Amino acid sequence: MMLFLIFVFLWISVSSGTDHCEFCNNNKMMSRGDEKDEFWQSLSFVPSSVFSGILKARSKTLQNVALRGRSTQSTNFEILSASINAIDGNVDSLYHHGSCFSTKSEPSPWWRVDLLEAYRISHITITIRGDCCPEMISGAEILIGDSLANNGNNNPRCVTITTIPLAASQTFQCEGMIGRYVNIIRPGITGFLSFCEVEVFATPVNYRCYT
Repeated sequence: MMLFLIFVFLWISVSSGTDHCEFCNNNKMMSRGDEKDEFWQSLSFVPSSVFSGILKARSKTLQNVALRGRSTQSTNFEILSASINAIDGNVDSLYHHGSCFSTKSEPSPWWRVDLLEAYRISHITITIRGDCCPEMISGAEILIGDSLANNGNNNPRCVTITTIPLAASQTFQCEGMIGRYVNIIRPGITGFLSFCEVEVFATPVNYRCYT
């Protein structure tokens, strides 16, 4: 048990450092993507309760990469509901304050953020509206991938959202899924899609360093 705790401590310490290159061998290139693969594999035997705690500890070192992304949506309900509102860093849940997003009522409404490069995504936090309408997120799927086929809505699924309480923020673990695009879609549902903030916590896949 002691050896395991030491391993976790060392891993968190490495992840939180700003100069990852100090861990590279001379004249050796290191892929952060490869490092993450080894991390997930090494923890495959860990009980789920312990695994969850490790993820929470490591999440403190991750960045919300959605803040630098570019967003779009299937339709725009009105001037107050632009897609960019969901990645403006403002978790204000009152729609009339102008920091939430909404589509029109339509079949399979969707929203997407382009992270501009591929990331290994740990978890995604969604904050929904506090003025009304928590059902506008119900049945939505979070999709992650590199394809823009069907507007990105054919990418692999991280999770299906059943419900989120009014004005609440909920976190969904994606456990290292890789992709440039994050879509949120209510597939097969005719209605609105609306929420106030999407935070994507991740690390770059193509990180390289040299000594």
